[in-house]
Amino acid sequence: MSKKPNVILITLDALRPDHLGVYGHKKNTSPFLDSLAERGVVFKNSFSTGSATPQSFPGILSSTYPLDFGGYSREALNKRTLISEVFQKAGYKTMGFHSNAYLSEYFGYGKGWDVFRYLNYFKNSGVSRAMRSSTWQAKFAKKLFDWETKGAEKKTIFGRIAKLLEPVISTLRKIYLNIVRPIPPYYTAFEMNEAVKEEIKEKQNKPVFLWVHYMDAHDPYGLFLRKGKNFFPKMKSYFLDYLMTFFGEYPKVNRLFRRFYLEMYDEGIRNIDNALKELFARLSERGILNDETAVFITADHGEEFGEHGGFIHPQKAFGENIKVPLIVVAPEKFAGEPGKTETPRSLIDLAPTMLAYSGISQPANFRGKNIFDGEERDVIIELSTHEADLSGISLKASAIISEGHKLIKMKSCSLLFSLDDPRDEKNLFGKNEKIDSLLGKKLEKFLNSNRNK
Repeated sequence: MSKKPNVILITLDALRPDHLGVYGHKKNTSPFLDSLAERGVVFKNSFSTGSATPQSFPGILSSTYPLDFGGYSREALNKRTLISEVFQKAGYKTMGFHSNAYLSEYFGYGKGWDVFRYLNYFKNSGVSRAMRSSTWQAKFAKKLFDWETKGAEKKTIFGRIAKLLEPVISTLRKIYLNIVRPIPPYYTAFEMNEAVKEEIKEKQNKPVFLWVHYMDAHDPYGLFLRKGKNFFPKMKSYFLDYLMTFFGEYPKVNRLFRRFYLEMYDEGIRNIDNALKELFARLSERGILNDETAVFITADHGEEFGEHGGFIHPQKAFGENIKVPLIVVAPEKFAGEPGKTETPRSLIDLAPTMLAYSGISQPANFRGKNIFDGEERDVIIELSTHEADLSGISLKASAIISEGHKLIKMKSCSLLFSLDDPRDEKNLFGKNEKIDSLLGKKLEKFLNSNRNK
């Protein structure tokens, strides 16, 4: 490479791999992504560091675990080194585009970008008042959460009332706001593309690191349909959103609508795929995408549709929650021949791999390594709860993937699954004491290790 190569990172919020054709999905959701995958390396066992955006993106953009530096609040994020900062110091033009409040400047993700576009409909800080520290809305949300959890556990009258009224109030509030003040929660894929195209009207005179994050697979499903002219798909998106809000805490009832959620979820993936095709065509025109460009495509976490009693993306470590697609399209001299690999990998290795391809040394506080170094290593997942402003972080469970198995350690029990059991249906814990003990000791050693402070 005569000059530093361009690097493109595409992240897809809440997109589970088994809904892409390249990972075996039967429906035609991703023809463009599938065609890209044919030219790259597809990781069949790749995992996020957590099961929601706040827990997973420290792994993706800073190669650190969620509870490093004491957590993933904005104060903790300020102690981490983002991949954007490293690329910027190496002479790259860094450009980031997203529409997720938890990835905003407010929560510490605005560092190291020459262009940072957080597309949102909020005013002032760019996040809702309930997500901002020290507001009465945030304090009320915390109190309601305490009533729902601690109150319900103690069977107080407040906990019971809150548990019963919360879905009713949330659904009525959502209907009211959609009628009176219809503000979408995020920008859709083609709207993201327009923002990118505004910034790349001319060919770039510096190497480029480009990150684009798409939200169309995230709930509320089918948001992009609401901005179209077709009445019935638009109404279907609204209706399914209300059903999910009302019955989200009642999975046995919510399972009745599972097929409709899945159909709308797939529609969102198709919209992303079409948008990616358009984006890549424009990047090729501008010379950002060329034969030396490395492209990394992944998701921050998966999505549950009742497989283990929940919906959307709760704090769980089952396959539907933490298994993610990972496709790398780069010159063979770096990534090897196109194909698929079964080796388990963590997204904590993503940032170091991008730097390795670019010939840039990684910071000392990066925890991952080049994903193509041939080494097998343990994959760690941390599941935690937090308040809306990302304070009050508490470890709920953890998991380790090693020796062909996944051990999940919760406060109430432990679960063990073979990686040959992709749906995590057969709990093997207690049936193989050697594996139970080995993985348990490895996980305990990690959790008790000295963390970055």
